[in-house]
Order: sequence, then C-alpha cells, then structure tokens
Amino acid sequence: MDYEQRIQSVLNYIETHVQEDIPCESLVALAGFSKSHFLRVFEAYTGFTVMSYVRSRKLHLAAERLSYSNDKIADIAYDYGFESHDVFGRAFKRMYGITPENYRKRRFLLPTFHAVNLAQQQKGAVAMIKTKPHTMIVTKPAMKLIGIECRFEDGVSSPDLWKQYFDEWQQTFGNIAHLRVEPEKEIDYALTVDRDESGYTYFIGIEVTNVDHVPPGATARLIPKTKYARFTAIGPVGESIGRTYDYIFKEWFPYSSFQTAAGPIMEHYDMRCATHLGIPPDTQEMDIYIPIELVLTQTKEIIELQPYRAAYYKAAGRKGRKWQQVKKEAFDVMITWALSQGIDQSDLRIRAHNNGGATEEKFNYEVYMDVTGIDVGVKRL
Repeated sequence: MDYEQRIQSVLNYIETHVQEDIPCESLVALAGFSKSHFLRVFEAYTGFTVMSYVRSRKLHLAAERLSYSNDKIADIAYDYGFESHDVFGRAFKRMYGITPENYRKRRFLLPTFHAVNLAQQQKGAVAMIKTKPHTMIVTKPAMKLIGIECRFEDGVSSPDLWKQYFDEWQQTFGNIAHLRVEPEKEIDYALTVDRDESGYTYFIGIEVTNVDHVPPGATARLIPKTKYARFTAIGPVGESIGRTYDYIFKEWFPYSSFQTAAGPIMEHYDMRCATHLGIPPDTQEMDIYIPIELVLTQTKEIIELQPYRAAYYKAAGRKGRKWQQVKKEAFDVMITWALSQGIDQSDLRIRAHNNGGATEEKFNYEVYMDVTGIDVGVKRL
C-alpha cells in the first residue's frame, strides 16, 4: 500500500467512526507509520493536522444536523464526541464565529468542510516539481539557537512571525549579534518543533555560540547532533518551499528506506535567497533539513501459505529496542488492519513466529492471520 492509499484508509476510517472518540494512536497504527512520520505525512497530503481534521469533520456534520433536526444541542454534542455542551459551543464558535444556538436560529451559510478524497484531488493536480531538489543525507553537529516562536494549532491562522522577526531584529538580537555563528553569511533558521496531533511550534532565529544571555521575549533552542535528509529548494522561495515539501513527503519518502525521526524540521536561509542583495527569484536557493531514521517495520502482505491464505506482517527491531515492544507492534498493527477490513474480532485467527527475542542488532516478530475465505481484495495491505 503506497502513502496515498495509507492516508486515504485513515481518512475513510475517520469518516466511518466520526461519531466516536478517535485517538491518534489508532490512526497511527492503521497507517503503519511511526507517529512522528504519520503526523507529517498526514498534513502533507491533506493540509491539516490530524486532530484539526477530525474536529472539523465532526463540527461540519454537527452543523448539518443542527440545521435539519430539532435534536437538543447537548445531544448533538455528545453524539459527535464532545464531552459537554460548553466544549462543543466553544469549538463551534472557534470554527464558525457563531454559537450553535445563534446558528440554529438564523441559519447562516457556513463554510463547508467535506471529507478529503485524495484520488479526486489528484485528478486536478499538476506536476509541481520541474526540477527535483538536490538531496543529500547529512549529519549536522549539535546547534544552539536563539529566536522567537509561536504555537500554531487547531487550524488557527498564524500571525506573520517572519514580519515580526525582521521588524524587531535589532531590538531583540542586536545585543547578541556578536554571538552569531558565521555572521558574514547572515544565516537564519526556521524550525518546526514540538509537533503533535493538534499542531506545532514555529521558531525563527539565529545560531549562536552560547545561550548564556537570552534577550527578553526570545527563546533558546538546543538541537542535538542529528541525521538529516537535506533538500535544496530552487526558485522563488515563496513558491519553491511548498513544492519542495510536497516532493519530500509525496515522492521522496515513499521510495526511500527512511521515515522522519522525532525532532525539528529545519529551514536554512542564507545569502543564496537574499532578496535585498538582488538575487534573481529564479536562482534563489534555500535548504530544508528533515530528521530521518531507517524504517524498521516492514510491509504487510497477503501471501499464500498452504493450506491457508494469510495476512502477514513482520515488525523489525534493532539493538536497544525491547523485544516486547516489537511483539506488541506486530499484533497491534495486524489487529487494527483486520478490524479496518470489517473482520469480526471473533474471527481474528493470528499465528506468530519470532526469533526468540534475540538482543542482537536485528531481530523480528512475525504474525500471520488466516484470511482464507475472507475477501480483502488486495495483495498489498
């Protein structure tokens, strides 16, 4: 199953369980990615954080029900997983700018939030990458940065942090300019940090030799030594950066042996994209650094294992990862997939094989589920 199919299976699952509590962990297991990778891939394909998407679908359907039914608002709130009338009311007003009560009275025309269908999106899509970004696997040493940051979540529009950064640069960073690493190159960094299912923190700043003196209103960020995939975006920065992120998550990762690792995504801006120096837009360049790690889990398949047909999944481990964690992953992924296929829990016929819980560098835990006579319809899960 490719990335698009995995994310579409998550979107379909959300749609069929939209009136239930949908923990992010169940979606992660269904997609078969690590959590850090899933959060970034889901946003790349849909344009939304996973929980803002779930919440927006719930509110859209709740708003429809408010308009065509006389059900109590509290009942509608509970039916779509909101813990109280007040919580629902706040979420509704944050999304639509009006309370559920006023909407029902006045029947304003609200913005729609339809379920995402990736196949339909692809029909109208055009090739956005004419020249593939130059890519290199690099390891950067530990870094110290000082900058300003803001938390963005729940689909709320962000303030123009870059404008604030440049407008207040002298006031905020003037007294520590001498601490800047390679000041002659005028390097600025933007980090996406502390990402979770609801949003992330965006940081803009400079690399410094020490963080002993952090100016008022600024924040220090310490980045450990990290392995990255570095992508060089070419062209007008405002356009090329979006195209490059699309390329990274929709073209490069699906065919690589890597996934994103925990840690900040880093954007590196220097003299190559300095508009104030007259760099022509078409020749501008900037770098995107994505923290990476090798994919440890392997592909789920339908295989012929005489005398029965089986769904197969192998969870792979490495030294330092507990064998019990690998075993749990194998069972959790297989069970979640089976339930997503509509297979009843009483029909979960799972058999397991492992290499004894070895502690060497590479080990694995394999599970097979008898699907003889069950139409799962595809070879790859």
